Amino acid sequence: MSPGRLSGEGDTPVHLTIGVTGHRDLLPAEIPELREKVRDFFKQLKSDFPDLEPQLITPLAEGSDRLVADVALDLGYELIVPLPMSQADYEMDFSSPDAVNAFRDSLSKARVVYLRSLNKDPGASPNEEERKRQYAQMGTFISNHSQVLLALWDGKPSLEIGGTASVVNYHLTAVM
Repeated sequence: MSPGRLSGEGDTPVHLTIGVTGHRDLLPAEIPELREKVRDFFKQLKSDFPDLEPQLITPLAEGSDRLVADVALDLGYELIVPLPMSQADYEMDFSSPDAVNAFRDSLSKARVVYLRSLNKDPGASPNEEERKRQYAQMGTFISNHSQVLLALWDGKPSLEIGGTASVVNYHLTAVM
């Protein structure tokens, strides 16, 4: 039996699915160290679970999501990208055209999952409250579909629905 394959199942891979949540506003001086810690974390997972094919679920937002995705791609991970709304609406949350281009480049290397719209008018762009609900839905999707949740988080609680603290809380307690 080859690594990452189920006995008797031919080429069906057995995955170790890692979800990511984290802050968008990383401190530039901390990025090299964070990148190295993420790489070490992934290498440790591969050492601990050598027969499992790693895959990463990430929405590819700026900051933590993109940093972790870049490391995962360097290591040959498959990317799964849940989008909480249309791509055009999601891209409105990026800070610059360069950030949008980097998102699109990473997205082209991934499998995309569009989440069901929770908007009152699914054809319209989501308002602020609907966006928060869509982000919360995305966080629960990532948590529910991951064996491991990697959080690049400052550890501070927050009442912001769909933010890093609420996703970590959901992963630990099943309450969003």
